[in-house]
Amino acid sequence: MWVKICGFTNLEDVQAVASEEFHAIGLNFYRQSPRYVSDERARQIAAGVNASVSKVGVFVDATPDEIRRIFNLVSLDYVQLHGDYSIDDAITLRDLPIIWVHRLGPDGLAELESELEQLAEAEVFPEACLIDARVKGSWGGSGQVVDWDRLATEYNFESWPRLILAGGLVPENVAQAIQKVHPWGVDVASGVEQDGKKSARLVHAFMEQIEQPKA
Repeated sequence: MWVKICGFTNLEDVQAVASEEFHAIGLNFYRQSPRYVSDERARQIAAGVNASVSKVGVFVDATPDEIRRIFNLVSLDYVQLHGDYSIDDAITLRDLPIIWVHRLGPDGLAELESELEQLAEAEVFPEACLIDARVKGSWGGSGQVVDWDRLATEYNFESWPRLILAGGLVPENVAQAIQKVHPWGVDVASGVEQDGKKSARLVHAFMEQIEQPKA
């Protein structure tokens, strides 16, 4: 199970959980997010992370040119397009490893299906799709749980990119979420935070539930 811990804001928090076997960290470049990091802070964090841990840049309002600049400056491994990015934006960034984000709401996955068809026609193939909850006024990290049953039913696991499940995951529910949805990976932010910072205790509890899921 691929695991991304999203929203680190300093290297000390990353190093505090370095013994945990997660696969990626998320660095948030959205200025209005409480987890925002500047280019220079992100570069420092990325430089201090174990080489085996992927660095994912989370973008909401940055232009394709700005995304590309930060990708190269910080030595990112993936770009996560979390805002209202268009197919044309993805085409412009087609040479970068893209995680395409869809916020699941009452309309289900019809919009995502259409987007993936358009991307395929343009020969843009995301590395993965991240599914988060659709919450008014939020681009992600809201702590709202996705409709797991609907996602498991509607996601085309055979033809679509690898599925990363996000949205309201915490140590107490991540094992159940994995059993219901069977994603390729999981993404957690607020679910492992305490007092606005990443908690080593909660990260450990989260990873423990993935390694030894409840029956």
